[in-house]
Amino acid sequence: MDLQADKKVPLNGRFTDEVENPVEIPEGATVVYTVDDPTIINLTDNGDGTAVAAATGTLGIAHV
Repeated sequence: MDLQADKKVPLNGRFTDEVENPVEIPEGATVVYTVDDPTIINLTDNGDGTAVAAATGTLGIAHV
């Protein structure tokens, strides 16, 4: 996705089966978010399976 310099997007993890149907979260599973280039994306992992990815204004490509 393209994220404009002044924008942010909420993220949430979900579990699906092999045909993309939602399934219950496996017992003991956690969702953790990381970013490979924090100079491009400011990532806030809320610790509850959600996160917010905000553009820093620096041009480039980053993977969350």
